Amino acid sequence: MDQTIILNMALHHLGMESILSIDDLNPSAKVMNDFWVPARDDTFSEHRWPFAEVQMALQLVDAEIVGWDYVYGYPVNVARVWNVYNAGSVDYKEQRQFEKKYLITEDRNVLCSNDDTALADATYIVENVSVWDPKFCMAMSLKMAALACPDLLGDTARALNLMTVFNGVINEAKRIGASEQRSRPNQQTTDGSIAARGA
Repeated sequence: MDQTIILNMALHHLGMESILSIDDLNPSAKVMNDFWVPARDDTFSEHRWPFAEVQMALQLVDAEIVGWDYVYGYPVNVARVWNVYNAGSVDYKEQRQFEKKYLITEDRNVLCSNDDTALADATYIVENVSVWDPKFCMAMSLKMAALACPDLLGDTARALNLMTVFNGVINEAKRIGASEQRSRPNQQTTDGSIAARGA
């Protein structure tokens, strides 16, 4: 799989002819290339794609936000953060609270947490197309087709239909992901009781 193949998938959704490469001077190639980055980043943000999930150490920011003990910089090249936790709360990280905020003084996004030395589970924006999941590639091509449809065909109704199909692919990816995901078992204390969650 490469960028040209995905661009051609998008063009085929629109009933248009294929291009030879992403550098093709064909007007449709230019329009598709214009939508490549917005469509890619938005598609990554729609789902917790397993092939793009990373664990990242967060960096403290010299700032204070009322109600939170720590403020961290929002990680670079990330579409969405799903969990913020530390080594002591990893076994119940889904229950740990965090919040994304915008710092006016620094013109940047941050993550607020009550965990020190925090880690984040995040969806990374993977630029290497060759490692993309087939379901992601299909969703990406539909997103691009929907975005480009008004420019290439002047057909907003078709664009809306393509977005409906895109959402269906995303929901299917979520269903498949949920069936493949296994939760970690609760840790037990030395006396055999279940360790308290949210501590």
